[in-house]
Amino acid sequence: MLRQKAESLRAGALRARCACSPDLRADWLGWKQRGRYLVAPDGQRISPERMRGIMWRLDAEARPDAARVRNAKRKISQGPVKVVFVDLADWHASRFGSRAG
Repeated sequence: MLRQKAESLRAGALRARCACSPDLRADWLGWKQRGRYLVAPDGQRISPERMRGIMWRLDAEARPDAARVRNAKRKISQGPVKVVFVDLADWHASRFGSRAG
């Protein structure tokens, strides 16, 4: 008898805890929050650790794309670069003269 009462109180507390969880709206329509897990409409459960991993992966995939865009903007603002090839012997002679080593 006492055991049944304790279990019913525990079940009531769980229901009360789930009742106060925030509603998921917009893109999350159909998803539910059950304890620590997000539950998809098809029943798949996602733990907080899994969600952190998904978010980390999305961030890691977006980082190279952002760097490419940033570098492309920088390259456009720099303008053309002039490259000059000079023979080392000529450079040495013009800097130090023909008598130096």
